[in-house]
Amino acid sequence: MAIIVRFLREVFKGMTIFVVHVISIYVTLYKTGFNLAEPGGKFEVLM
Repeated sequence: MAIIVRFLREVFKGMTIFVVHVISIYVTLYKTGFNLAEPGGKFEVLM
């Protein structure tokens, strides 16, 4: 049982790190003016 809990904790940690990386990438693209290429387009949906 402890192994399962540990595994789930590692998966959750990995997902959190992944989400943080994705958000930081979106913020970087937003700051570099990527959103100007398609105003109100796919970028807004992804956000």
